[in-house]
Amino acid sequence: MPLLPESLSAAPGRALAVAAGAAVAVGLGVTAARRLVRDRPPPEDRWRRVGTLAELCVFPLKSGLPVSAESLFASQEGVCQGALRDRVFVAVNRNGRFVSGRSHPLLLQVAVKAVPKDGKSLDDVVFELSCSRVPTPLRVDPEDLANLRRRRITVQGTTVSAVDCGDAAAAWIRKAVVEVDKHGEATEEADLRLAFFPRTHTDRAPTKEAPKDTVGIYSDLTAYHLLTTSSLAALNAKLASPVTARHFRPNFVVDGPEAFDEDNWTWIRIGDKAMFRVIMPCGRCVFTTVDPETGVKAADCEPLRTLNTFRKPNEAQKKAMGGSSPMLGVRMGLYATGEVAVGDAVYVA
Repeated sequence: MPLLPESLSAAPGRALAVAAGAAVAVGLGVTAARRLVRDRPPPEDRWRRVGTLAELCVFPLKSGLPVSAESLFASQEGVCQGALRDRVFVAVNRNGRFVSGRSHPLLLQVAVKAVPKDGKSLDDVVFELSCSRVPTPLRVDPEDLANLRRRRITVQGTTVSAVDCGDAAAAWIRKAVVEVDKHGEATEEADLRLAFFPRTHTDRAPTKEAPKDTVGIYSDLTAYHLLTTSSLAALNAKLASPVTARHFRPNFVVDGPEAFDEDNWTWIRIGDKAMFRVIMPCGRCVFTTVDPETGVKAADCEPLRTLNTFRKPNEAQKKAMGGSSPMLGVRMGLYATGEVAVGDAVYVA
């Protein structure tokens, strides 16, 4: 069953293949100081260095495996490496509502890589999806999606454009992540499709918690998420079985700050140019209980159960997040674009 069409067709030719990557990396690259979050940053004397960028990840498929990188470009919609963008693919049910690792934990086992058509450039690529449950990888060429119609899908209660990747892709993603004993065979949660974001800039509707220019493509809320190694270590000190940063799926892992110092940050700069506005603490959910190596949920509901004993939000934090989930890390919106790299200095204000 294809995604229900709208009257608006995607641009023909190579528009999806090139605009999704080259325009992001090149077009935004020449306006690296473009201001995307409206608040103005503080003067230079208010900034302090807190640490170093230790890990950097892009998640091409929502709830899928991360792609670790030494450097990425920070665009409005999230980190990217040419056409490989953060949360640019998403699995949806028959009604066009996103699904994630909360309901389909085997999504965590699906990897996405960009294969350059010319063997060199990451701007014009074919995407290859793979997992251990399906012997043959799925190849998705953005050019093949160019003549398909767009529709609106729903991600965390907001709507955003998508194109359907076709029947073969739908069959592949069902084999990869649907568990018959859990999802059934002909149910809404078993009848999945694979969707792709067809535009250069997001048209996702903002929310009270994540205002305009801060939302990602198919991320839960904001385009960016940061975690510190010290905060993770403070949690692990209370756990019988330590967890990794991958349980929390951050784009940035920062080494150096004291545990939970990020609660006090308003602005973050990574390297020379990329600048971010902290939008809210990151409330954690049951997804953190899924082992990123196996895709199996922890029977003891860890680490969420322990996190809930000492990281509950105060009233101001509840208002910012729109809920009362325990916190770890921060969600951010972009203020100034730029390259970020492992080893970059991290400054806050």
